[in-house]
Amino acid sequence: MLPALTVGVAMAVLPSFSNLEVPSPSRFAPFLKYNIATDSKMPLSFSQWPRDYYDTIPDGLQTKSFTGDTYVYSCLTSSVSPKGMVNATLMDAYTLQTEKYLAILGLDIYDGALWSIASSILQNGEAVQNYNGAILLDSRTFQLQDIRADKACVGDMYSGQCTDPTQAGACGLCYGDEMKSIDKKNALLFRLIADYWAIQGTVDPRCPDLNHLWTWNDYKPILGENAWALMIGPLTAATKRYGGPQNVPATCTEFQLAENVIPALESLRTSVTDETKPGYGAIYYSVNNAFFYAGSTNPDAGATVSVENQASTLAALRAFDHILSFQPDSYKSLRCRVARLISGLETFLLSAYNGKFFRQGGAYNRTTGVWTWAQVQGQPGFAVDCQTWVASVLGSKAIDSKYGENETYKLWQTMKSMAGYGKQQNGTVKGLGYTSVDVAQFVANSTTDAGPSIVVTILGDSSNFNKSDFTAKVSYIIGESPSFIQVLNSTSGPPTSSQQQTTSVTFVILRQGDATAFTETKKFYTMMNTKGSQQKTYLGAVTCIIPEVFSGEWTFGAINWARVMANESGYSKTIIDSIISDADFMRSSIEQELMLSTPVQSGFNTHPSVAYANLRYYIPFGWWANPLPSMASTSWAVAVDSSFNPLNILGRYSSNYPSASVDCTNPGPPSPTAPPAPAPVPFPQSTHEILSDLYKSAGGDGWFSANNWMSNVYYNPCGTPALPGSQFPYENSWDGVTCDGDGNLISLVLNNNNLTGFIPESLVNLHNLQVLSLEENNLSGNIPTTINTMTSLTKIQLSSNKLSGVLPPLSPLTNLKYFWATGNQFSGLAPDVSGCKALVVYNVNNNMLTSITGDEVFNYENCDLSGNPFKCPIPPTAKTNCYATCT
Repeated sequence: MLPALTVGVAMAVLPSFSNLEVPSPSRFAPFLKYNIATDSKMPLSFSQWPRDYYDTIPDGLQTKSFTGDTYVYSCLTSSVSPKGMVNATLMDAYTLQTEKYLAILGLDIYDGALWSIASSILQNGEAVQNYNGAILLDSRTFQLQDIRADKACVGDMYSGQCTDPTQAGACGLCYGDEMKSIDKKNALLFRLIADYWAIQGTVDPRCPDLNHLWTWNDYKPILGENAWALMIGPLTAATKRYGGPQNVPATCTEFQLAENVIPALESLRTSVTDETKPGYGAIYYSVNNAFFYAGSTNPDAGATVSVENQASTLAALRAFDHILSFQPDSYKSLRCRVARLISGLETFLLSAYNGKFFRQGGAYNRTTGVWTWAQVQGQPGFAVDCQTWVASVLGSKAIDSKYGENETYKLWQTMKSMAGYGKQQNGTVKGLGYTSVDVAQFVANSTTDAGPSIVVTILGDSSNFNKSDFTAKVSYIIGESPSFIQVLNSTSGPPTSSQQQTTSVTFVILRQGDATAFTETKKFYTMMNTKGSQQKTYLGAVTCIIPEVFSGEWTFGAINWARVMANESGYSKTIIDSIISDADFMRSSIEQELMLSTPVQSGFNTHPSVAYANLRYYIPFGWWANPLPSMASTSWAVAVDSSFNPLNILGRYSSNYPSASVDCTNPGPPSPTAPPAPAPVPFPQSTHEILSDLYKSAGGDGWFSANNWMSNVYYNPCGTPALPGSQFPYENSWDGVTCDGDGNLISLVLNNNNLTGFIPESLVNLHNLQVLSLEENNLSGNIPTTINTMTSLTKIQLSSNKLSGVLPPLSPLTNLKYFWATGNQFSGLAPDVSGCKALVVYNVNNNMLTSITGDEVFNYENCDLSGNPFKCPIPPTAKTNCYATCT
């Protein structure tokens, strides 16, 4: 039986490749809307919840990659780190600080592409257009003015061609085997971007005595992320916006993003020219010098190849080829360049299969011309996404035709066996982790004398058992470190009698994903440390775990692959039914174990999202998985629950497109020159910027009360989110500011506060504002002419100022209930309020108004037009109901 899905929401039955009912993907729209950066409005990869998550990570689950002193040029004058030599403890502290700020402030551009796809599915195309134009095409964020890997190449650091003693990027970024420089518009984007370069209130722990701020430090352009960010995401959005690939114009932002990156991809192609040799057609993982730094796990990344990245790039190029197939013949040359890249990637990806699975990657030595496949602990590297994405993009028929009948289905079974989470007796799994799960098998016997120590008896080869890692994981589960751990090896059977006599407690470690395992472990630890229980006899095994990791994002990728396989493989009904059943069980398990409902960013309201993973887990490919609300996982959920394949811009569960082939024997002249880059698109103003405009234009320095306004500490006018259960959702908000539970400013009340000057036009960009109250001040000039676009307004109070000019018509404000503008100097026509169906109070008395719309009916609970020199005639109800007179 499948686990039950969430109830109480709209359900939809997916097409024939699924037998599952799922809630509407629109439930994820608030998370996609509010998990954005304050200033640029670009999406963010994670929302940190709990808000102190990174401050409470146990020591055993922190990166400890440094063993000695490390030279850091910026610490050269430090007394804590003399001569710039920083000890391992401080370097590890900096690593954790960096992980925190990259995660909570940053956007992986792959996540941004998935957000673009999901937002387009949910009809939020305007936000996607702003992101593609103002961020990606303009190549900047709020503070980072260049997010492209375009610094001119000086030489390769790994081979010693160039050195960078001041650690300032002096060697540049070098593309491919020829060490090329790439123009800005053609260069790759950095994989991680953020609005901020320096974080106020932080201290760089490498040399804390110098009080350096922590600054953004991740400048790594990665192939796969760029394939998604510059091609798959934008081209999907354009296909939806223009009503099909045949309508996408070559002048649009999305087409330009894709076209511009082709020279970089060509430069990053390996120099292997023989199609029969390994490495032919592959495109490098990154550029040279990007990963050459202290502590790097891949300093020669410019010579390595990621198989998963090849799959992403192949999907991206096929998508662009499909768009190009509808362009005029003048684009044939460009299409042929794309076709050459596609052909090479197809050849390479098929060569990456080792008869059991697709290898994780490899490296090419440009000096010796030797290709080497990557090894992990002496075995071919295995990554889950190399199976799911490669098989989704190559397709079952291409794989099976080369490697044998039903080979793709065999690969599916291999993946479940090697990386399955929550394995069931029938062979299904709840989901997938990130790589193979080689966990030692443990057995346990009854024991007495349960003291505060743990003895693990291993049955089988224990060479891969990492005692330090095991201790950290157990400590994380039970909340504190055991006082002692002893490891006994038994290679041929259960522990001997002599071994049993030396044991305090014998552990059994089971590979299981059930949440009950954590509970049982805690019970066990409590029993061990309860007074009087030292002589307790434990009959049978006590359940504990080395936790299995459950990845939301990568499991969704597996579901997607299953549907592609079911849709186009031509397998028997029995096989297809089993594939569909596997995918449905995974989707149900995600719903049961990875669904979250948390506040988002600075908000207080809770919204559904999907966690990146079920626990904190170091992924051996170089980063930590965390159980945080994830943009990638949630966007995948939108796609899967909308029956949309994000690796195909048409959303079809297919590995190919219905495109006519192109004859490149005579590709013709170069394609038309791309149009010049447009002027930078301004970022939408943030609430902080809008209120800053008001502060400056209305004499903020002279206000009677302006607590926290323009504060460096409380940058967000809403303030800081209070702890759950507090009476008010925010603390330390700017005076007069009230925000809703999602961090939207909904009320601005600055009455009798000595405001002088004028109301800035930018105030109308507070789109969620419901209450605007500025009465009893000394404001002058006109009110914003487009105030009638603020359709959320329910109350406007502008009385007792020196405001003048003509009041704009207010009819578009259909939610407006109260309007006061008494005691000003407004002139001309009284504002038209005929469309304000909710209006209760309409008071504009004691101004200089001279006319009223002739057919307007004034029938409000409270209406006052007295004290204005109206010219006759005026509507009768203005006289009888609103005290108006005329001459």
